[in-house]
Amino acid sequence: MTTTTTTCSTACWQAKEPSCSCSCGSRNHGIAQRGGAAPRMKRDGEQRYVLVGTYPRTPPGGTSLAWAAYRDIKAEHRENPVARRINYSHPTARQQRWPEFQGMAWGLWVPVELVEVTA
Repeated sequence: MTTTTTTCSTACWQAKEPSCSCSCGSRNHGIAQRGGAAPRMKRDGEQRYVLVGTYPRTPPGGTSLAWAAYRDIKAEHRENPVARRINYSHPTARQQRWPEFQGMAWGLWVPVELVEVTA
């Protein structure tokens, strides 16, 4: 079996066939059938990210919860050069369909090197 660079998605998580070729290396293959959940991930070039939080739109004159979380995580990992790639962004059209983004405006994404992915 050849592993591709395709990121894992609901098709893999809900799969019933015995093999997988996405970048999870079969770690998340069929996980939903076993009552589990895989972390939401995205790719930007060669860098892979894990979604660690979603946040509502900031009310006028309010404090951005997404910015506060971003600042805290960057401070926690300030000694690690990978922390420069932590980012928060609006969801893409495809990500807006994810249950995690329902009613939310921001996603906080952390490089997989900084997160222990335990799916």
